Amino acid sequence: MANQFNCPNCGGALNIDPHGSTVECPFCGSRFPLSELLGESDSVKIERIRRDVELGRQNLELERMRQAEAEIERTETAKKSVLGKVAMVIAVISLMMCISAFVQGALLVGCIAAAQFVLLLVTFLMGQQIISVKNKKLLVLPFALALLLYAPFSYSVASSKVFNPPSSNEIIAWDEIVLGDRLPTINSDSGYVSKNTRKDLMMNVYNVPLKQYYDFVEGCKDLGFTVDGKEEENSYIASADDGFMLRLHYRTLHDGMVVIELAAPN
Repeated sequence: MANQFNCPNCGGALNIDPHGSTVECPFCGSRFPLSELLGESDSVKIERIRRDVELGRQNLELERMRQAEAEIERTETAKKSVLGKVAMVIAVISLMMCISAFVQGALLVGCIAAAQFVLLLVTFLMGQQIISVKNKKLLVLPFALALLLYAPFSYSVASSKVFNPPSSNEIIAWDEIVLGDRLPTINSDSGYVSKNTRKDLMMNVYNVPLKQYYDFVEGCKDLGFTVDGKEEENSYIASADDGFMLRLHYRTLHDGMVVIELAAPN
């Protein structure tokens, strides 16, 4: 609490602040050096000045520390923002790859791309502080995991026949197709056969114009694949009276590709 002294001019009560250098009377407005009112010796004055200087130095140091912490915080925020934006850009690319892979039947590629998308989305949400984390180092963890998935993703894409079809000199031997008599012919020998048994036929035929695909669908109908038929612009699913199930899909890859799946009844 401040010490009480009387004004030498009017006798009014003065409020003394020991950290100040002068005192002003609230009644008559007179000003007095604090050292005169306190009756300080030179050594006491010097000590008080030293104390005030030290206090000012400490306050200045505290202010510098606060500014340094604020700068560090701004830097960390900027890093999070940049990392989050980069993660979002890559996440969009991963999502597009995921959708493309699933649509084309490359399930492994699609699953890896989906995992990358989720990890990168989490990184973005952390960078925007929508998902809060106590340890700032955890921000880079999902981003690092997404980058680690790049190796298996690249290998899956490289080994996928959907994204890397056989060379154009690979010829389909139509006379060796076991269930070939159940389907009309397609005027193309370019493609590959993944299953060729009495129970299942799975094959991709390349270099098929869209009109030829529609003619092929009509030929399948003529051979009896009309039961529960579901036809869309680029796909056809139907069964025959004897239980055989046919699935067709047309894709624009490889100058027009017809995906054929034929399954015998169980």
